[in-house]
Amino acid sequence: MADIVNPKSQPCVFDKGWAGRCCKPSDNGTCTEHENANCVVCGGLAVRECDYTGSMPFVCGARLCAGCKHEPFNSEEVRFPKNHLSAADYASAIERALAVEGKKT
Repeated sequence: MADIVNPKSQPCVFDKGWAGRCCKPSDNGTCTEHENANCVVCGGLAVRECDYTGSMPFVCGARLCAGCKHEPFNSEEVRFPKNHLSAADYASAIERALAVEGKKT
């Protein structure tokens, strides 16, 4: 729950999209900076930042839980995908994107 420094401390496991694991010392695996981070899709506990880059030089950085993901790239739309989806919605979006790609070949 809190940042601590002692032999029994655990590194924070929150995954920063641009730098990997946070690794700040904590007493439960989540430092004070990330213990109340909420997922932008479902409101659950965020465990990572979105690492989607697309054609941009920066990562998206939205806080996400373990199940929610960044919208997949769709080659028919010339835009940076900015939506984040639940696992079920993501699977459905992937199916649609693959269907579109299949029609092109």
